[in-house]
Amino acid sequence: MANEIKVEISAKFERGGAPSIKSILTQIDKVYKSPTGEEKNDIDILKILGTSGIKNENISFRLLKVAKILNIDGYQFIQKVTKKADPSLNDIDVIVNKIAMDYETTELRIKAFREIFKPYYTMLKNEVEDTSLRAVFASKYYPNSYSPVIKPLGTWIANYMNTNKNFQIILNNVSRSLDTEQIYLNFRSTGMTFEKKLFKEATFKFEYGGLGKNSNNGGIKFSMK
Repeated sequence: MANEIKVEISAKFERGGAPSIKSILTQIDKVYKSPTGEEKNDIDILKILGTSGIKNENISFRLLKVAKILNIDGYQFIQKVTKKADPSLNDIDVIVNKIAMDYETTELRIKAFREIFKPYYTMLKNEVEDTSLRAVFASKYYPNSYSPVIKPLGTWIANYMNTNKNFQIILNNVSRSLDTEQIYLNFRSTGMTFEKKLFKEATFKFEYGGLGKNSNNGGIKFSMK
Protein backbone atom coordinates (compact mmCIF):
# COMPACT_ATOMS: atom_id res chain seq x y z
CA MET A 1 0.00 0.00 0.00
CA ALA A 2 1.43 3.33 -1.04
CA ASN A 3 2.15 5.92 1.60
CA GLU A 4 -0.57 8.52 1.80
CA ILE A 5 -0.12 12.02 3.11
CA LYS A 6 -3.31 13.81 3.97
CA VAL A 7 -3.11 17.55 4.41
CA GLU A 8 -6.03 19.36 6.04
CA ILE A 9 -4.65 22.62 7.37
CA SER A 10 -6.76 25.70 7.73
CA ALA A 11 -5.33 29.04 8.77
CA LYS A 12 -6.53 32.60 9.00
CA PHE A 13 -4.20 35.57 8.64
CA GLU A 14 -5.41 39.06 9.40
CA ARG A 15 -3.64 42.05 7.91
CA GLY A 16 -3.17 44.51 10.72
CA GLY A 17 -4.84 42.16 13.19
CA ALA A 18 -7.33 43.62 15.61
CA PRO A 19 -7.70 47.39 15.46
CA SER A 20 -6.08 49.02 18.49
CA ILE A 21 -8.00 51.23 20.89
CA LYS A 22 -5.78 54.06 19.63
CA SER A 23 -6.88 53.50 16.01
CA ILE A 24 -10.49 53.25 17.17
CA LEU A 25 -10.20 56.65 18.88
CA THR A 26 -9.10 58.32 15.66
CA GLN A 27 -12.36 57.32 13.99
CA ILE A 28 -14.92 57.12 16.77
CA ASP A 29 -16.13 60.73 16.49
CA LYS A 30 -16.49 60.37 12.73
CA VAL A 31 -18.70 57.29 13.11
CA TYR A 32 -20.66 58.60 16.11
CA LYS A 33 -21.32 62.22 15.22
CA SER A 34 -24.49 62.47 17.33
CA PRO A 35 -24.35 59.67 19.91
CA THR A 36 -27.21 58.98 22.28
CA GLY A 37 -26.65 59.65 25.97
CA GLU A 38 -25.86 56.00 26.65
CA GLU A 39 -23.54 55.76 23.64
CA LYS A 40 -21.71 58.92 24.70
CA ASN A 41 -21.13 57.51 28.18
CA ASP A 42 -19.55 54.34 26.75
CA ILE A 43 -17.57 56.30 24.15
CA ASP A 44 -16.18 58.53 26.92
CA ILE A 45 -15.04 55.40 28.78
CA LEU A 46 -13.25 54.10 25.68
CA LYS A 47 -11.59 57.49 25.19
CA ILE A 48 -10.39 57.61 28.79
CA LEU A 49 -8.96 54.09 28.67
CA GLY A 50 -7.45 54.51 25.20
CA THR A 51 -5.68 57.82 25.81
CA SER A 52 -2.09 57.54 27.03
CA GLY A 53 1.02 59.65 27.33
CA ILE A 54 -0.58 62.43 29.36
CA LYS A 55 1.55 63.48 32.31
CA ASN A 56 0.29 62.23 35.71
CA GLU A 57 -2.50 60.22 34.04
CA ASN A 58 -1.39 56.58 34.24
CA ILE A 59 -3.75 53.65 33.77
CA SER A 60 -4.62 53.62 37.51
CA PHE A 61 -5.68 57.27 37.26
CA ARG A 62 -7.85 56.46 34.24
CA LEU A 63 -9.45 53.42 35.87
CA LEU A 64 -10.41 55.51 38.90
CA LYS A 65 -11.85 58.11 36.53
CA VAL A 66 -13.98 55.45 34.79
CA ALA A 67 -15.17 54.12 38.15
CA LYS A 68 -16.29 57.65 39.01
CA ILE A 69 -18.30 57.91 35.76
CA LEU A 70 -19.97 54.56 36.43
CA ASN A 71 -20.36 55.42 40.14
CA ILE A 72 -20.09 51.74 41.06
CA ASP A 73 -20.28 50.43 44.62
CA GLY A 74 -16.51 50.01 44.71
CA TYR A 75 -15.98 53.69 43.93
CA GLN A 76 -18.45 54.69 46.64
CA PHE A 77 -16.49 52.52 49.08
CA ILE A 78 -13.28 54.34 48.17
CA GLN A 79 -15.08 57.64 48.80
CA LYS A 80 -16.11 56.34 52.22
CA VAL A 81 -12.70 55.11 53.39
CA THR A 82 -10.83 58.17 52.08
CA LYS A 83 -13.57 60.54 53.27
CA LYS A 84 -13.29 62.35 49.95
CA ALA A 85 -16.09 63.11 47.49
CA ASP A 86 -13.62 62.96 44.60
CA PRO A 87 -10.83 60.64 45.80
CA SER A 88 -7.46 60.63 44.06
CA LEU A 89 -4.75 57.98 43.87
CA ASN A 90 -2.85 59.96 46.48
CA ASP A 91 -5.84 59.76 48.83
CA ILE A 92 -5.77 55.97 48.52
CA ASP A 93 -1.98 55.98 49.06
CA VAL A 94 -2.50 57.84 52.32
CA ILE A 95 -4.87 55.16 53.63
CA VAL A 96 -2.63 52.24 52.63
CA ASN A 97 0.58 53.85 53.88
CA LYS A 98 -1.06 54.71 57.20
CA ILE A 99 -1.78 51.01 57.70
CA ALA A 100 1.88 50.27 56.98
CA MET A 101 2.98 52.90 59.50
CA ASP A 102 0.57 51.76 62.22
CA TYR A 103 1.73 48.12 62.30
CA GLU A 104 5.21 46.71 62.77
CA THR A 105 5.06 43.50 60.76
CA THR A 106 4.03 42.62 57.21
CA GLU A 107 1.46 40.06 58.34
CA LEU A 108 -0.21 42.50 60.76
CA ARG A 109 -0.38 45.13 58.01
CA ILE A 110 -1.98 42.65 55.61
CA LYS A 111 -4.50 41.60 58.24
CA ALA A 112 -5.45 45.23 58.97
CA PHE A 113 -5.71 46.02 55.25
CA ARG A 114 -7.96 43.04 54.62
CA GLU A 115 -10.23 43.94 57.53
CA ILE A 116 -10.82 47.37 55.98
CA PHE A 117 -11.10 46.30 52.33
CA LYS A 118 -12.89 42.95 52.67
CA PRO A 119 -16.29 44.54 51.80
CA TYR A 120 -14.65 46.26 48.82
CA TYR A 121 -13.27 43.01 47.42
CA THR A 122 -16.65 41.38 47.96
CA MET A 123 -18.39 44.16 46.00
CA LEU A 124 -15.99 43.78 43.08
CA LYS A 125 -15.90 39.96 43.30
CA ASN A 126 -12.14 40.07 43.01
CA GLU A 127 -9.25 39.96 45.45
CA VAL A 128 -5.52 40.55 45.58
CA GLU A 129 -3.28 37.64 46.55
CA ASP A 130 -1.21 37.74 49.73
CA THR A 131 1.99 37.55 47.65
CA SER A 132 1.19 40.97 46.20
CA LEU A 133 0.17 42.37 49.57
CA ARG A 134 3.45 41.15 51.10
CA ALA A 135 5.33 43.19 48.51
CA VAL A 136 3.23 46.28 49.26
CA PHE A 137 3.50 45.92 53.03
CA ALA A 138 7.12 44.70 53.30
CA SER A 139 8.12 48.15 54.59
CA LYS A 140 6.47 51.28 55.95
CA TYR A 141 6.39 52.89 52.52
CA TYR A 142 5.66 51.50 49.07
CA PRO A 143 5.43 53.50 45.83
CA ASN A 144 2.00 53.31 44.20
CA SER A 145 0.58 51.64 47.28
CA TYR A 146 -2.87 52.23 45.81
CA SER A 147 -2.23 49.18 43.59
CA PRO A 148 -4.08 46.54 45.67
CA VAL A 149 -7.12 48.84 45.61
CA ILE A 150 -6.98 49.71 41.90
CA LYS A 151 -6.18 46.23 40.57
CA PRO A 152 -9.59 44.65 41.38
CA LEU A 153 -11.24 47.84 40.12
CA GLY A 154 -9.54 47.38 36.74
CA THR A 155 -10.59 43.72 36.57
CA TRP A 156 -14.20 44.69 37.36
CA ILE A 157 -14.21 47.35 34.63
CA ALA A 158 -12.84 44.89 32.04
CA ASN A 159 -15.55 42.37 32.98
CA TYR A 160 -18.18 45.10 32.82
CA MET A 161 -17.08 46.01 29.30
CA ASN A 162 -17.19 42.35 28.26
CA THR A 163 -20.80 42.00 29.41
CA ASN A 164 -22.05 45.35 28.09
CA LYS A 165 -23.25 44.83 24.50
CA ASN A 166 -22.90 48.55 23.72
CA PHE A 167 -19.09 48.29 23.69
CA GLN A 168 -19.32 45.41 21.20
CA ILE A 169 -21.64 47.45 18.96
CA ILE A 170 -19.47 50.58 19.10
CA LEU A 171 -16.21 48.73 18.39
CA ASN A 172 -17.74 46.75 15.53
CA ASN A 173 -19.19 49.89 13.93
CA VAL A 174 -15.89 51.76 14.15
CA SER A 175 -13.85 48.75 13.00
CA ARG A 176 -15.99 48.47 9.88
CA SER A 177 -15.16 52.09 9.07
CA LEU A 178 -11.42 51.25 9.21
CA ASP A 179 -11.77 48.76 6.30
CA THR A 180 -9.93 46.07 8.23
CA GLU A 181 -9.16 43.12 5.96
CA GLN A 182 -9.30 39.47 7.02
CA ILE A 183 -7.31 37.12 4.79
CA TYR A 184 -8.05 33.39 4.81
CA LEU A 185 -5.62 30.77 3.45
CA ASN A 186 -6.91 27.20 3.39
CA PHE A 187 -4.49 24.39 2.56
CA ARG A 188 -6.04 21.07 1.59
CA SER A 189 -4.93 17.92 -0.21
CA THR A 190 -6.60 19.18 -3.39
CA GLY A 191 -4.85 22.54 -3.34
CA MET A 192 -4.95 25.94 -1.69
CA THR A 193 -7.72 28.49 -1.58
CA PHE A 194 -7.27 32.18 -0.92
CA GLU A 195 -10.05 34.44 0.23
CA LYS A 196 -9.99 38.08 1.31
CA LYS A 197 -12.90 39.63 3.15
CA LEU A 198 -13.55 43.06 4.58
CA PHE A 199 -14.21 43.04 8.30
CA LYS A 200 -17.88 42.55 9.12
CA GLU A 201 -18.24 41.61 12.76
CA ALA A 202 -16.19 40.25 15.64
CA THR A 203 -16.38 39.58 19.34
CA PHE A 204 -14.14 41.88 21.36
CA LYS A 205 -12.76 40.67 24.67
CA PHE A 206 -11.30 43.11 27.19
CA GLU A 207 -8.58 42.22 29.66
CA TYR A 208 -6.73 44.17 32.34
CA GLY A 209 -3.06 43.40 32.87
CA GLY A 210 -2.41 45.19 36.17
CA LEU A 211 -1.03 43.48 39.27
CA GLY A 212 -1.94 43.74 42.94
CA LYS A 213 1.54 45.11 43.60
CA ASN A 214 1.64 47.29 40.49
CA SER A 215 -1.69 48.33 39.00
CA ASN A 216 0.19 50.24 36.26
CA ASN A 217 1.81 47.05 34.98
CA GLY A 218 -0.65 46.85 32.08
CA GLY A 219 -3.65 48.71 30.75
CA ILE A 220 -7.00 47.51 29.49
CA LYS A 221 -6.59 45.94 26.08
CA PHE A 222 -8.86 43.94 23.83
CA SER A 223 -8.52 40.99 21.52
CA MET A 224 -10.75 40.38 18.50
CA LYS A 225 -12.03 37.07 17.24
